[in-house]
Amino acid sequence: MLWIPEDFSGFTQDSELVGKWVCEKSGGSYHQGATGIGIVKHGKLEVGIMYDGYTGRGGSIMMSSRCDNPKATSKWFYWAIFDYPFNQLGVKRCSVLVHENNERALNLNKKLGFVGDTVIKDYFPDGDAVLLAMYKKDCKWLKESRNDKTLGTRTST
Repeated sequence: MLWIPEDFSGFTQDSELVGKWVCEKSGGSYHQGATGIGIVKHGKLEVGIMYDGYTGRGGSIMMSSRCDNPKATSKWFYWAIFDYPFNQLGVKRCSVLVHENNERALNLNKKLGFVGDTVIKDYFPDGDAVLLAMYKKDCKWLKESRNDKTLGTRTST
């Protein structure tokens, strides 16, 4: 189970709720056993991350996301979503798949630190997928301590 400190309000670990909500927009499907975490504001999910395809310690994991309100995130949230796969699960790599025409998602993932890995031709019914990756050694969000006072501040993303 994902470890989240008690002082982080608005955080949910209801994997099924978050997973179905994330997949609702992407057209994917939630699979039992996937882990989902999200931010709830005023009783409504505003940001969610779903982890799936975990290959084991030293391996990799896939991440899917949905963000209806970028202002709901914080540096602390970004620290938490990367601490889980890299430190708690022990993976070397996190991957995301993005439709080639989804400029908003491509830009956000690149801003977070993901880099282009490859293009998967005809992955989606209407186009290609871009596979992006982030390695633990390159994750800027883990370089800050959870106890750092700046983690609670809003980001500009």
